[in-house]
Amino acid sequence: MRIMRFADIPGQQKIKEELITSVKNNKLSHSIMLVGNEGYGALPLALALASYINCENKGERDSCGECPSCRKSDKMIHPDIHFTFSTYSDSGGKQFLSEKFIPQWRSAIETNPYMTDLDWLTFINSGNKQGNIYIADCHQIIKNLSLTTYESGAKIQIIWQAQNLGNNANSLLKIIEEPSPKTYFIFIAPSTDKILSTILSRTRVYSLPPFNPEDIEAELRKRSEDETFIKEIALRANGDMNEALKQLGNIADNDNMMEKLRNWFLESYFMKRVELYKTIGNFSEMSREQAKEFLNYALRIIRESIVHQYDDKKLSHFSHKESEFLQKFGSLIKGKNVYQMVEDINQAMYHIERNANIKFVFFHLSLQFYKLFGEGQKSERKEE
Repeated sequence: MRIMRFADIPGQQKIKEELITSVKNNKLSHSIMLVGNEGYGALPLALALASYINCENKGERDSCGECPSCRKSDKMIHPDIHFTFSTYSDSGGKQFLSEKFIPQWRSAIETNPYMTDLDWLTFINSGNKQGNIYIADCHQIIKNLSLTTYESGAKIQIIWQAQNLGNNANSLLKIIEEPSPKTYFIFIAPSTDKILSTILSRTRVYSLPPFNPEDIEAELRKRSEDETFIKEIALRANGDMNEALKQLGNIADNDNMMEKLRNWFLESYFMKRVELYKTIGNFSEMSREQAKEFLNYALRIIRESIVHQYDDKKLSHFSHKESEFLQKFGSLIKGKNVYQMVEDINQAMYHIERNANIKFVFFHLSLQFYKLFGEGQKSERKEE
């Protein structure tokens, strides 16, 4: 099993070069944060960096892949490279720690190192639970990094989905501020919005850009010879490698989410109560992470509908069904209504994160859509 080296990651040349140069010149910050959507390659970069730091025969641009350290890094069994990631608690409140899922973690990364938090939680059968990094995991991090290295290299702690630390991150401040020699923290997060300012102030942040379509094409060609699909997917993926791999793996279902969104919008527009009740019932069976992912997709479609009004060339990044819907839906996006719609969806995700009833949240959104864009808007105008 080979996980990742810099050469295995398409694109991201600028960040790769910065990281490699920092390691070679012994100027790598002891605490760094790789920020960007999971599909932009933060986790693969962290794996490649960890391997390079401890490589016994470093090359100019990559780890050797042959030394004992590299072979252990490839199998993710290096005793000085530690992983912390999202887990969940069971119905009785028992909190599971990262070390319980290390075998699944290795398997998941081997399958798809560009996975999202939802992909991971689904992989470990978390059910309807949201991902968290608990205080006990933070205590384990402190313990791991307080020990001497097992081998001659550095101690490295990779924290994936670091935003799920929440206030528990405060317990790490002392060890981040006063690390033992040759100790590195590599935080990974989709954004810095939910990262404590006390952590950010002690961390060197690297922001990852989306992949170029050409980089995505190169990666997809390792898995398929169908050039038609490869080029189409690379454009539609919007720089997200995880999305591209998912589309390639299940092309027949590429438009499934679009179909659900289209039906929901239409049923809300005309307030088709029977159909809408059934649709919302289906939505309520989603996990909270799936519900948030669906609403994020709805936000993307709304935003792209606005862009389409000014530049229809943007639709080349979407499937035929998406482009068709954007063209029709765009005509309904007018004035202040769109800002209210975006605000309503963001509020819905906020409430879902805080365990609101999913069925009620979607029912409320449907009523709002009916009033803002649907037939309900016409009724209100007549009353005026």
